[in-house]
Amino acid sequence: MDPLLRAATRFAYAKDAERLSQRSMGLKAAPLAFTLNATQAWSVRIRQFVDFSLYSKTISAVAITDALGVEPDRSSVRGSKRDNPPVPVEHLWGLRCDEPGLTGDHQVERVIHRVRPLADRIRELVTSTDVSAQLGIVRYFDAEDGEQENLDDAVCPTGDVLTKLAGQHQLLGWHLEAETLALLASLGAGIDCDEYGD
Repeated sequence: MDPLLRAATRFAYAKDAERLSQRSMGLKAAPLAFTLNATQAWSVRIRQFVDFSLYSKTISAVAITDALGVEPDRSSVRGSKRDNPPVPVEHLWGLRCDEPGLTGDHQVERVIHRVRPLADRIRELVTSTDVSAQLGIVRYFDAEDGEQENLDDAVCPTGDVLTKLAGQHQLLGWHLEAETLALLASLGAGIDCDEYGD
């Protein structure tokens, strides 16, 4: 039996045993929401994006736009949702790449390509005001609008066929080049990585 199918079968049996045990103790067991499909048993849909954001409690996104000469992809105004305490707590100016099909590294490259020409002006804002910079990498698992795992076989240059197993989603993992890290460090930018289950 295929190892993935064997693991999925064991999982299904364990869930059935758990439900029977709950029923014998008089507990209402939740319906089993697990489908035994060898090619999709562990498949997940992923949606992700990368942001480069500038935050400030005193300098608005409009003022940051004026200083940089570039319109943001997204912005917010401090206290626009609530005054006391202010929500959001800071003004935000941000560039984003959320293009589907790109790995985290490629999304970072797209954003950094737009940040690099602004580096001197960003650095000036960060060093002379209360503006702070951050690169954000955000990933949602099991997102309805996410990208399905590609399980297509791959053909090597030698003609050999490699069968892709579920659980090796093409969007998982990411890497930052040394030049990108050096640029972010020179801007005083932190890196924030978030992953959520939808």
